[in-house]
Amino acid sequence: MSNINDLSIFGDYSQKENRVTAGLLHILNTGKEPLIRFIGENIGIILPSSEIEITSQEKGDNSIPDGVLKCGFIFNIFIESKISKNAINPQQYENHKKMIKNDSDFLLYITPDINKPKNLEDECLWANWIQIIEWLKEYIKNEQILEEELLFFLIYQFEILLINYKLLPAEWNFNSNPRVLIVAGGRYGEDTAKKYKKYFCQNKRYFQPSGYIAFYHSYRIKYCFKIQKKPLDDQNLLNDSDLSSYLESKGLNKEDWVNKSKLFYLDEKVNFEEIENDKIDRNGNRCAYTQSHTYSTIEKLIDAKKTSDL
Repeated sequence: MSNINDLSIFGDYSQKENRVTAGLLHILNTGKEPLIRFIGENIGIILPSSEIEITSQEKGDNSIPDGVLKCGFIFNIFIESKISKNAINPQQYENHKKMIKNDSDFLLYITPDINKPKNLEDECLWANWIQIIEWLKEYIKNEQILEEELLFFLIYQFEILLINYKLLPAEWNFNSNPRVLIVAGGRYGEDTAKKYKKYFCQNKRYFQPSGYIAFYHSYRIKYCFKIQKKPLDDQNLLNDSDLSSYLESKGLNKEDWVNKSKLFYLDEKVNFEEIENDKIDRNGNRCAYTQSHTYSTIEKLIDAKKTSDL
């Protein structure tokens, strides 16, 4: 048995399945009882008021579930995670059921299946990874967890992990993510977004998963677009007739962009009132809102009048 505090967010396991479980347990350990109770209520468990202990890979008589949430002798929640569809092992399931000793013990399976697997009985609790990440994001929104807080960071890193392991739909980042990536778009970012619904920048530049991109230029934010799909690295802009002509028109060395670009494809423009930059430095002088990039949410962007509202 490993104490959850000794595991990294991605787990100290070689198996992807155990790594995903360790990430989830880390998040629950960081959010503590309020988060655990919130997730439990969504699954269908009303937990008594008492301190909850989290463990990983706890061995029972004939079974080792992936995780356990427990409280002394009051209740136990045994968690079994799967990262493949239709992957319920009947013998493992029977062994796990033997760990249920009383009415306050629960067995929870988390799988990528869209519907509850038929070979899980009614008394076995179930959720899929889509529901888990939706509940986690709902919690940080309801509790107004700030982006700089650890729980916020862990949940979005966990979301990236689920996307990388294909446990969420391919379009997940962009159809459901309210985050707005705000980039300094003075040189050509805003221009290419308006003209071609495309944005390119340095190759492999890291951004947090975002559903929208907005451009800070000339002391204001005027344009925002929905991101169409996951941005692509290692792109050769010379293969794109629009961008190749654009580079030439701006006198840029086109060879600098051969297989060296991150490329965004954009969808419809978001309608909102122009947002004026009111940021000032420590000396009281107006300064750039961002010289690189920052983040907000689409709700804030639509309602904002000044950058301080973001």
